[in-house]
Amino acid sequence: MAKIQWFEALDRFKEPLVKESDLTQTPLPSRSSMAKHPVQEERDYHGLTIDVALREAALFLMEAQKKGWKKIRIIHGKGLHSKGEPRLKTAMQEFLNKDNRVKASGEESREWGGGGATWVWINVPGK
Repeated sequence: MAKIQWFEALDRFKEPLVKESDLTQTPLPSRSSMAKHPVQEERDYHGLTIDVALREAALFLMEAQKKGWKKIRIIHGKGLHSKGEPRLKTAMQEFLNKDNRVKASGEESREWGGGGATWVWINVPGK
């Protein structure tokens, strides 16, 4: 079996649950307001390979959108055990920046993991 690259594997999870046209274009709250909004659910992907973590994150985004959650948290770690750049953190940020289910995202506050976690504002239909 040929090894598949993580970005190729993600193509299977790129199909949104809703059409882009069904999403309301409501203005985003301020970043500080979004950061203060309570997280409705979180997942921890520490120690997973990039392939597995991104696949699981794609499923988490689908679940969040389906359930109408506005804000979720993804814990990816700071990358302290990576050689060089933090690999999972970087891959997760790139993935979130490209996914149309994500309206905004940012580094969590220090009390919730700081650079090792990301809050995600979900693009929810009708909200």
